[in-house]
Amino acid sequence: MNFTSNIVALTLFIIGDNVCYSAGLTMAAGQVAGALTGSGLAIKKGAGFIRPVFMTVVFLTIVRLVYMNYFK
Repeated sequence: MNFTSNIVALTLFIIGDNVCYSAGLTMAAGQVAGALTGSGLAIKKGAGFIRPVFMTVVFLTIVRLVYMNYFK
C-alpha cells in the first residue's frame, strides 16, 4: 500500500513539474546505502546490537521532539 501511494504521488508531482530530482536521487542513494548497511549489521551482529541502537535512536528522537516543541 505504501509503495503504491508513493508511486501515485510521485507520478502526480512529476505531472505537476514539482520534483527536485537532484534532492530526490541524493535521498534515494542515502536510503539504499543506509538499508544495506543496517541490514548487513543486523545479520552480522544480531538482536544484541540492534536493540541498543534502536533504543538510542528512539530516545534521541524524543529529545529532539521535546526540544523542538517546548524550547524553540
